[in-house]
Amino acid sequence: MNIRWLFMATVFIVAVTIILHLVESPTYKCSMQTPPRRSETVIVDLNHSSGNQTLVLGALPLLEPHRHRILTVTEGCRTIKEHDTLSKMNETALIQHLSTMNFLLNRKHKIMFCLSAKTGSSNWRRAFLILAGTWKENVGIHTQPVPMFRYSPPKFQKMALTYTKIMFVRHPFERLLSAYLNKIIEKPDVSFLERYGEGIRNSPDRNRSVGGNDLSFDKFVNYFLTARPENIHWNSYYKSCDPCLLKYDFIGKLDTIYADIDYLSNALNVTFDYANTAQHATQSSSRIRDYYSLLTKQQILGLYSMYYNDFKLFGFPYPDLYLSMALD
Repeated sequence: MNIRWLFMATVFIVAVTIILHLVESPTYKCSMQTPPRRSETVIVDLNHSSGNQTLVLGALPLLEPHRHRILTVTEGCRTIKEHDTLSKMNETALIQHLSTMNFLLNRKHKIMFCLSAKTGSSNWRRAFLILAGTWKENVGIHTQPVPMFRYSPPKFQKMALTYTKIMFVRHPFERLLSAYLNKIIEKPDVSFLERYGEGIRNSPDRNRSVGGNDLSFDKFVNYFLTARPENIHWNSYYKSCDPCLLKYDFIGKLDTIYADIDYLSNALNVTFDYANTAQHATQSSSRIRDYYSLLTKQQILGLYSMYYNDFKLFGFPYPDLYLSMALD
């Protein structure tokens, strides 16, 4: 009897020793680690740098130009002082702030697109309508209901964690000129002129004259620099899409629109039917000298100061080209 109990005790001791050895082994510890989880927040962590890690969009790694844009935004946000005020808000308040922005949605493919005017926005509306299967060829683009984000902050946070978030940008000076040409010169917008026309006319031009019916680009820029009016057609991307708060998965540029769309389509397995607007974009770009050569260097620097955050975040070069064509 004693021998039997002695044998069982020996077996128990050996078994316990083996189990303890396994628990302490590096292999077992590694297998017991909690698997990495996706971040529980949509807010950018400026204390974390993506460094050399591979950034992925859908099924493909980001190409170097696209990866560089994400990293440039992350680094730029570290140096923008205005962000400090927002960063002191609690996350609930920040989500509330983000949920008020304009996002095109596609629920099937889980895509959120921050919509900014004068950055191909009409064509993106059309592309999302086609993607949703609701596009009507003979109906005006702005009269067709586009799937936009209209949810509470908690719903926004949930969707932002699982949706692919995209934004596109354009050189701030090209965008401002495009708004001026479209709303004042080529297709005068009555409501636009009622809102801003008097202020533009009463702004001095380079000859210091005011009043009259003059809606020159010179006066427009002076009004813009002095009154700093808010409008979706020229508000900075920093304000309208807030990339220093929301983690965007892809940042495109209007001057590489078709290469960017090809990449997006392949990465997300989605066909973006984006209309050809190259002629419109080229037209406004070719008129850059015609209009910006009417401005002074002081005006150019004033515009640069107003759009400094966008220049910093999206890698637009210092406006030497514009300064070279401006008046002294």
